[in-house]
Amino acid sequence: MASATMFKYLKIALFSLAFIALAACKKDKKTSVQNVNNNCVYSNAMQQQVNYTILSGSAQFFPLNVIGGYTYVAGYGLKGILVYRINTNQFVALERSCTHDGCDNANAFVKVLTGNTSVKDSICGSIFNITDGTIQNGPATVGLFQYHTSWDGNQLLIYN
Repeated sequence: MASATMFKYLKIALFSLAFIALAACKKDKKTSVQNVNNNCVYSNAMQQQVNYTILSGSAQFFPLNVIGGYTYVAGYGLKGILVYRINTNQFVALERSCTHDGCDNANAFVKVLTGNTSVKDSICGSIFNITDGTIQNGPATVGLFQYHTSWDGNQLLIYN
């Protein structure tokens, strides 16, 4: 009888822990979406008209010929766009304006770090993953804005 009661309490405890864990995950996700909606870099980047093509034979595409290669596109987005080749058919295009201080400081933009796996803001020091713009180290609380890319084997289109 005692083991049946213990089993009942164990089931209740496990259910409670699972419920708390799920509730915590949902709260973090909601906070993240709210941070994006209130971030001025995201708001401004979404209003920028970006429609830029890099041809595979061009000098600008040359660093993108290898997986892990990157190039900067000046004059588009807020402070330029970082384009990185993830694999043979996949590219990422990230806004260079830092989401922490990019609206307040004209010099706050990201640069690729040695090793080509991360980018770092020149002012606040926030570090982001180069393959998707997620935060690796703050003070930024929102990842980098990501533009859409389309690759047909001959040209890379960057757009929003």
